[in-house]
Amino acid sequence: MEKQKLLYQQARLHDRGAAEMVLQTLSASKGETGPMVAATLRLGIAVLNGGNSTVQQKMLDYLKEKKDVGFFQSLAGLMQSCSVLDLNAFERQNKAEGLGMVTEEGSGEKVLQDDEFTCDLFRFLQLLCEGHNSDFQNYLRTQTGNNTTVNIIISTVDYLLRVQESISDFYWYYSGKDVIDEQGQRNFSKAIQVAKQVFNTLTEYIQGPCTGNQQSLAHSRLWDAVVGFLHVFAHMQMKLSQDSSQIELLKELMDLQKDMVVMLLSMLEGTGLCFPVARIL
Repeated sequence: MEKQKLLYQQARLHDRGAAEMVLQTLSASKGETGPMVAATLRLGIAVLNGGNSTVQQKMLDYLKEKKDVGFFQSLAGLMQSCSVLDLNAFERQNKAEGLGMVTEEGSGEKVLQDDEFTCDLFRFLQLLCEGHNSDFQNYLRTQTGNNTTVNIIISTVDYLLRVQESISDFYWYYSGKDVIDEQGQRNFSKAIQVAKQVFNTLTEYIQGPCTGNQQSLAHSRLWDAVVGFLHVFAHMQMKLSQDSSQIELLKELMDLQKDMVVMLLSMLEGTGLCFPVARIL
């Protein structure tokens, strides 16, 4: 019953041109964030939720017909504008707080403020491919027929690498402290949730399997990010397990590790390709 209700509501929005409006608004953003873009992503998620193949096909047909490279350039630009944990800003805010100069928002709220937007952006991309939609999976990698193409798969990896490096920086900041304070746990939690969504999106890019996207990832810097995360997992798990106040963050970290493993398994799915295996090893 709930599924039918969702499909009915999505169909009403679809019939009124919601799918095209989402694409047009994102394309017009030229990669600049704002309230309209955030609301548009939420609408896109709503009409695609559950892997609505009718809406997926409508969006894909529109993009192919219009040859709208601006949509993909905007997506890549939005990824570049998405923030990560900023250790320098965090330390500056802490110093200001120590001098009694902290702003009303507080230093903890200054870090990774756009985490919800970032998760929505990558959730939207995940839903475009939901249900092993091979046509959309491939189109995100290369827009055949367009004069200019944008590899959204690689753009996603570029952002993941930034997130991983920022988490590593924050870990080293706290490595000499007995425990990670409440503010630090909030920051780590934000970054972990973002990284989880990015791994889930990467998984959806390649499941099916989509061998073209598997190959694209196999030749990318994905492995630098994976090795970096493995290093973080090894060190942070030991640190977080030593104090009960950090158990919830430890659980979140383990969930992130699980999602990364699922993505790695998807890289090996049904291909017979030895190159991804060699890179993982």
